Amino acid sequence: MGFLEEATPMSWAESQKHFEALKANGIEQFLTIWRQHSEREDQEMLWGDEQEYALVEVGPGADDVRLLLRAHMALQTLKGRSEAYEAKVTSSALWSPEMGNHMVEGVTKPPYQASLDEIDLVEESLAFRRRELMEVANGLGSERGWQGLVWTFANFPLLGTPGGQAPAQPASPKRSDGLGSRSRFVPDEVITPHPRFLAFVANIRTRKGAKTAALLPLATDASGTCEEAEEISEKLPWELEDGVVQQ
Repeated sequence: MGFLEEATPMSWAESQKHFEALKANGIEQFLTIWRQHSEREDQEMLWGDEQEYALVEVGPGADDVRLLLRAHMALQTLKGRSEAYEAKVTSSALWSPEMGNHMVEGVTKPPYQASLDEIDLVEESLAFRRRELMEVANGLGSERGWQGLVWTFANFPLLGTPGGQAPAQPASPKRSDGLGSRSRFVPDEVITPHPRFLAFVANIRTRKGAKTAALLPLATDASGTCEEAEEISEKLPWELEDGVVQQ
């Protein structure tokens, strides 16, 4: 997931004066790489796969389930485990953070080779990565009686609901340090605690000039029927930011 060296990210306002230099350097870098490799003929194609896992935790009650915001802790443990098992097993993995602190990215290591026989290794690698992460997640429950699990859902239905993620404070829409999402629903603990990600979210919001506002009509009964909603203004995110709309 991008460039993750520790550093101090720039705000959107600070970064604008560097845009032209970044563009020029990017073009120069591309041309340099092209000149160095345009005539290259590799002897073998290497390939792999990437899985993005979600950490959740379940509690003692039948309905106790929430996002587990401890991916940063899982990654520390996985790094230590990978250093120990790389020399002993044929399947290994490379683990990386993602935007959400409930998300872990796992890719196969080493990459597969071009032989058709390598296809037989895919399922083994998928099972190995899930087993490794599951063993780590089991011990990361945020409180006694809660157990960490691994899901591969595209999204978590309770994200942003009260108690839908832990450990986390309530959402902070009035956050004053310029960082984070300022979401009315999702706490900033959902964002991976790396300087890049908090600045990334804040700069997107600053560049846009408003927070994202995705409003969907709620189903009024079990059949999924929705009441007719009034037409929503395309300017709603900016109206909310300016306080024009009653929040």
